[in-house]
Amino acid sequence: MIGLFGGYEGFNYTDATLAQLSGSGLSIGTFVSGTFNEKLKLDARAYTTFLNYTILNGATSGAFTAQRVALTTTAGYELGSGPLSVAPNMRGSALFEWQSAYTESVATAHAAQYLAQGILAPGVKLSRMIGMSNGSTLTPFISGEA
Repeated sequence: MIGLFGGYEGFNYTDATLAQLSGSGLSIGTFVSGTFNEKLKLDARAYTTFLNYTILNGATSGAFTAQRVALTTTAGYELGSGPLSVAPNMRGSALFEWQSAYTESVATAHAAQYLAQGILAPGVKLSRMIGMSNGSTLTPFISGEA
């Protein structure tokens, strides 16, 4: 399966000193998901968000733009056959954001910033296929990752 998606985010955070960080932006991305055989599954997503931030702290304000890029992929392999299934998997995620330089309303300059974060998370999914009287199946599962 291959697809495209889009969205919009908006947020407004206020801390204990009543300073505010708000922002909004449009996201666009793509995903691919599939199986290479009946046991090996892979999915991947990539998107970018174009953000406009606003900062307010008392009488001081500022505004800047940013671009965020996020990448995620998960691979899993189903072990065994029959009604009981054990499927170990690995998920990797990376997030990058480039923020532009800006000058506050009181003439304080702030340099451009680059932020990055990554995660590798091993996991496992346990499932049990149950045959129903009408010929269909029900497959409850439990999963977790570190």
